[in-house]
Amino acid sequence: METIYSSNYLQTFYDVESNLIIQKWLSSPNSLEIFKSEMLAFVYLYKKYRAKNLLWLQKNFSLELNSDTQIWLEENVNIPLLKNGNKKCAFVIGSDLYAHLTILESFDKCHSCIAPKHFATEKLARKWLEEELLISQTSSKKRFFFDGLDDEDNLIIRLPSKDIKHTLKSLNILLEKENFKTNNQKKFNLLTNREKEIMMYISKRENHQTIAEKLFISVHTVRTHYKNIKAKLNFESNKELLRFMNSYG
Repeated sequence: METIYSSNYLQTFYDVESNLIIQKWLSSPNSLEIFKSEMLAFVYLYKKYRAKNLLWLQKNFSLELNSDTQIWLEENVNIPLLKNGNKKCAFVIGSDLYAHLTILESFDKCHSCIAPKHFATEKLARKWLEEELLISQTSSKKRFFFDGLDDEDNLIIRLPSKDIKHTLKSLNILLEKENFKTNNQKKFNLLTNREKEIMMYISKRENHQTIAEKLFISVHTVRTHYKNIKAKLNFESNKELLRFMNSYG
C-alpha cells in the first residue's frame, strides 16, 4: 500500500491490489475552508488514480458541515468521483457522531450520485468493499441499551451496528425531539390541564366534533380552547405547532 498524499489533516493511501483509495483523517480540519482545500486535493488524486473503491476513516473527524458545504461537496467532490471510476464508497464512523450525521445529510439532502455505506469498523468496511458483503436494509426494531456512566458522568449507550446509517438517524431523531421538548417546556407549562387534554387529541388527528363528544363539551368550547392553545404557544408556523403537539401529545 502506497502513501500518495499527506498533510497536517489528511493522509491518503492507494492499494493497487484492491484498486482502493483510503482516506485517513489525522486531525480534524478546524474550518470549512481547510476542509474544502483538502477535498480538492483528494479529488485531484482521485482523477489521477481512478480507483474503483474508496474508504474514509473518520475516527478523528469532528467538523460539522453546513448546508452550503453539503451542496458544494456534491458538485465538487461526489460528481467528479463518479465520473472518474468510483463504484463503491465506505465510511468508518468517527467518535463525533453529530459530525458524522452532517456527512450523512450531505448525501441525502442532495440526492447524491454516490451511495456510500457506513460501518462501525474498518474490517467490516473492507469486507463490503472487497468481498461484496450484502448489507440488509430491513433490520429489526432498533433498540438502544444504557450501560451506565463513564468517569466523567457521560452516558454509555450501546447501539445496533448492522445498519449503522439508519441507527444513527434514529438516534438523531430521538435527540432532536428531546431537545425540542426541553426548549419548549415553559410553553407547555402555560397550558391548563384541559388544554393539554385537547392538544393530545388534536395530535392524534381527532377532529373537533369527536373531541367534543369524548370530553362531553361543545364544539364551540373545543374551538375556544384550541384558539387559546395557539395564542399561548405562539409558534410562527403551523408546522412548529404540529411538531410541538406531536412531542407532547
